[in-house]
Amino acid sequence: MVEKAFHDFVKELCFYYERKEPREQALDLWFTEVKHIPNEPLDWMRAQISSRHESYPKNLPVVMRELWQQWLENHPKKRARGSMVTDCQDCDGAGNITLYREGYRYVFRCGKCRQSNLNGIPVAFLANLEVKGYTLTNTMRKNRQSYG
Repeated sequence: MVEKAFHDFVKELCFYYERKEPREQALDLWFTEVKHIPNEPLDWMRAQISSRHESYPKNLPVVMRELWQQWLENHPKKRARGSMVTDCQDCDGAGNITLYREGYRYVFRCGKCRQSNLNGIPVAFLANLEVKGYTLTNTMRKNRQSYG
């Protein structure tokens, strides 16, 4: 979800329940707990909260996560599927590349197939990494494992 959409969602609930808006710090903390929810069900969630709750929910992120699960059950085709199987020759099949350089192991997200969604791990292309001195060992080349 986009942070602005979340802020608008909370603002409208506050308006509905005639409540002061929470401080920015609280909004930031709440957003980290619900940012995985897409924007699409927010209008439905707002309607559910206003029809089911007499007052503003004490723990809004928990209510939102519960409603998100219910929305997924009602819309099974909207559920994200597991990663697609690709024939990417650059990575381990899950979108990760493990390489060695100077005795250390490094992990990168594959820039070719972009299957991995691991945050904090840089995206790179195998060919570019090999030019920079990273290498796959023979066992890693055969197994294409990014872990263990």
